[in-house]
Amino acid sequence: MAEVSLEDLTEYIQHRLDLIQTRRNFDVDLGAAQVQGLPADFREDYQRFDELVRQVRKFGLPVRVGRAVDPGLPVVTRYVYFARVRGTDEWKIGNSAKPQARKKQLETGNSRNLHVRFKVIGTLEQEKILQRYFEKYRIQREFFRGIPDKTIKAAIRLINAQGYGPLESLRA
Repeated sequence: MAEVSLEDLTEYIQHRLDLIQTRRNFDVDLGAAQVQGLPADFREDYQRFDELVRQVRKFGLPVRVGRAVDPGLPVVTRYVYFARVRGTDEWKIGNSAKPQARKKQLETGNSRNLHVRFKVIGTLEQEKILQRYFEKYRIQREFFRGIPDKTIKAAIRLINAQGYGPLESLRA
């Protein structure tokens, strides 16, 4: 078995903690109380987060173990969403804790009227993977033209089947 350097281990743990923090907004000081009564996937993510924090402390690793990304927000669920520009075959693929509120922000001062057609619990990483996967449809940044509904539904089924995995099979 190959040895793992302290630098590689530190980088790996920091990456894992950052992914969990981005998705869930956990606060290390609040402990397990912040996930009581929440669905099992929140509690499972907290257990992973807590285990990583304990390892950092046990071994004195130089990793930032922080508080919530935004202490004013509760523990959050993020969504990858597909919003259709009404009257067109254009889509926006985005990520937000509140897709409907994000849609309203995007419509402010913009002539495009969006309709959130699909959303699935997902990470920023999954959003970027989907955007790369649909690259041939891209017309501008997060906007795409001509993606068939059935293709989007297949991508959503894959996200659901893989949970919070990185959607490796979607990599373009």
